[in-house]
Amino acid sequence: MGMIDKLTTKPNMMQERIAPPNIVKQMDATINRGGTLVKCEINGEVQVNSHITGLPNLTLLFVNHSFLDDVRFHPCVRFRP
Repeated sequence: MGMIDKLTTKPNMMQERIAPPNIVKQMDATINRGGTLVKCEINGEVQVNSHITGLPNLTLLFVNHSFLDDVRFHPCVRFRP
């Protein structure tokens, strides 16, 4: 059973309108000559292609939101810490 199947009684309709999310990750690290990690930064995006009309509401929850820094969300996303 897919992610969308659990959210609606009409899974086929929702699967046609919302594709599974694509998670894009990038990691930048600086290591000194001795092999010690000097700096590390991880950036990521959750990309969703939706064919829902209007501006639907989406609530986004994280188990541990303290790692989020300099984030931007689409206007329809409601972030709850």
